[in-house]
Amino acid sequence: MNKKIYTPISCDLYDQLEIWSMKKQTVLVRYTKEGRSKTYEGRIINLMTKEKIEYLITEKKELIPLHLIVKIDDLIFNGHCEI
Repeated sequence: MNKKIYTPISCDLYDQLEIWSMKKQTVLVRYTKEGRSKTYEGRIINLMTKEKIEYLITEKKELIPLHLIVKIDDLIFNGHCEI
């Protein structure tokens, strides 16, 4: 059985997600899902962890795994949190 190991995003990027959530700013999120490029435009309502994976919660109650995010607005998500 080959399980992918989850790697948390950069702590600085996580902090920025919290700021966007608190400010209720509209953002453009670009992420990949099942090998396809996706976008979401709207507000980040909250962040959560479920089964050891971190997610952002959109105002439409969608969950986007943080490790699948490529870019939000002009901020590129390419770092990982050091544990």
